Amino acid sequence: MPKQVAIGSGPPLVALTGHLLTWTEAAAVIGLSARTLRRLNAAGRFPEPVVIAGLRGRRFRREDIARWLDAAGEQPVQGE
Repeated sequence: MPKQVAIGSGPPLVALTGHLLTWTEAAAVIGLSARTLRRLNAAGRFPEPVVIAGLRGRRFRREDIARWLDAAGEQPVQGE
């Protein structure tokens, strides 16, 4: 189950979303399809997305993806 992050008196939602990626954005950074990421996630081989109140859909933290890439010995696709 994804973690839920409550947004209260913290930074504005817009400031937080700059570090969060949709399935499609995460796939573009890594160079895989969103479907492949979903399969990896279902198999427990990709970071869990977070649910943020006020946003539709789940998002990935940029730092989680960077750590996953480091652990896999991969580099993001050029231009990202």
